[in-house]
Amino acid sequence: MSDFQVNADDLLRLSKALKGFDPVLRKELHKGLRDAAKPLIPVVRKTLGEVYPKRGGLAAVMAKSKVRTAFRTGTKDPGVSIIIPGVQAKLGENYGLLRHPVFGRPGKTRREWRWVNQHLDVGAIAKAVHENLDKVLPGIDAVLEVTATRVLGEFTHGRR
Repeated sequence: MSDFQVNADDLLRLSKALKGFDPVLRKELHKGLRDAAKPLIPVVRKTLGEVYPKRGGLAAVMAKSKVRTAFRTGTKDPGVSIIIPGVQAKLGENYGLLRHPVFGRPGKTRREWRWVNQHLDVGAIAKAVHENLDKVLPGIDAVLEVTATRVLGEFTHGRR
């Protein structure tokens, strides 16, 4: 691994710089960063199956959900993200809220049903991600090394 440290703001600046320098290399950087984070997908799915309620089958549904990785540059939160459909919590938040009816009542509207709030420990997802970062960091480091080598190579060979 390299001796340098890169944070989300550095990745954002690198991505913006590559936009004008070499758009193809920028696209490869984004894909490489998304691919490097993919080992977290099974970890997140397993944790979703543990955090969501098992009764009623929601845990099983969430464990099979289409979790994906993304590299975002145009948001307040630049960087590599894990996207979980239906989960609106950020990794730093500890608790989510699931609102559901106790029973669906035929003959009554959904507003007339009895609804309850159920708290979810989404902090467990963040904990699982942080515990498994060692699976991701070498891949991110390798992508950044390749990008840096290609940029330096273009300057060294006089292409820019």
